[in-house]
Amino acid sequence: NFSPSNHTFLQDLWYKARYTEAEKARGRPLGAVDKYRIRRKYPLPRTIWDGEETVYCFKERSRNALKDLYNQNRYPSPAEKRNLAK
Repeated sequence: NFSPSNHTFLQDLWYKARYTEAEKARGRPLGAVDKYRIRRKYPLPRTIWDGEETVYCFKERSRNALKDLYNQNRYPSPAEKRNLAK
């Protein structure tokens, strides 16, 4: 297994390799849907995956935090949004 500090780099490398492979096979640049389908078809290996499911580009922990905040305050101020982004 790899160190968690290297996971982001290795995940990017994994996806770039898959995207490049698909672009060469198709002979054209990939669109957003193509990339999504490749990510679904070729999930990350367990050695570089943190084990958290990603839905709509958000990890499960982040989605739950956003849902909780939405339930508390459906219309946050711009300052609250900035704090949430941090």
